[in-house]
Amino acid sequence: MFNLVSRNLTISVLKTTSIHGVFARSLSSSPAASNPDSVKFSKIQHSFTVSYLIESCGFPPEKAISASKYLNFKTPDRADSVIAFFKNQGFTEPQIYHLVRKFPMALTCNPQTNLLPKFEFLSSIGLSDAEIVKLVTARPKSLGRSLKNHLKPTFKLLKDLLQSNDRTLIAIKRCAWVLDWDFQSNMVPNMEYLRDVGVPGSKMLYVLTYQPRDFLVSNEQFKMVVEEIVEMGFDPLKTNFMLAIHALSWWLKCSESTFIDRLRRYEKEAPGVLKFYLKKMDFAQ
Repeated sequence: MFNLVSRNLTISVLKTTSIHGVFARSLSSSPAASNPDSVKFSKIQHSFTVSYLIESCGFPPEKAISASKYLNFKTPDRADSVIAFFKNQGFTEPQIYHLVRKFPMALTCNPQTNLLPKFEFLSSIGLSDAEIVKLVTARPKSLGRSLKNHLKPTFKLLKDLLQSNDRTLIAIKRCAWVLDWDFQSNMVPNMEYLRDVGVPGSKMLYVLTYQPRDFLVSNEQFKMVVEEIVEMGFDPLKTNFMLAIHALSWWLKCSESTFIDRLRRYEKEAPGVLKFYLKKMDFAQ
């Protein structure tokens, strides 16, 4: 029997220092602020950055102005090399624009020393080029994570939990956030709580593989959902329990019609879940 969280998992998933902290310096707090020539140069540089983001990356003007607070290009060389790198990796132009708008700091990365090793790592664990493009497009901020201190340890922890490289890849493909999340703060405590209420490891294994997002919430929110499911009378030993957690988590963040549609998808696998929720929550069919 798969015993998921009874083992002592002590991998430290370290957060890297935010790169924003290096660049997000207010002009007024800089010694150069008292120098008129420096202020003039900064304004010219700021204007160039805004123009580049609009013309080369498709930023709306207001987004370009906001992003330029953290990006100061003296020349377009670095940003151009980043965009060229993404094109060489198989990203389409719309995907690149989406990526850069979601994570503008990508334009400051060194393609060879910062980006390439991360792409090589994703390839080494078994993801195809197309899957890597899809993953990074869905979660661009993962590029800001440290390869040594976060991405590799997080992958190892996930693989230790799932005890299978194939299942680990399925989880990553199902949820791009998996490698970007802080497992020690959220996922592991949430799984330990399920163990405490009596959910078998095999049931958690299934959900972690195919619906890892269910565990990627705050401990407070997850505990609230589980307590509600227990109060409704679901049996932790049965599949319905985990499906009910998934359904209630969705109910908290979507419309009633979307929630019921999702429940109907599970009706064959877990008969009674839809009917139970409709009754308990006074939904009209």
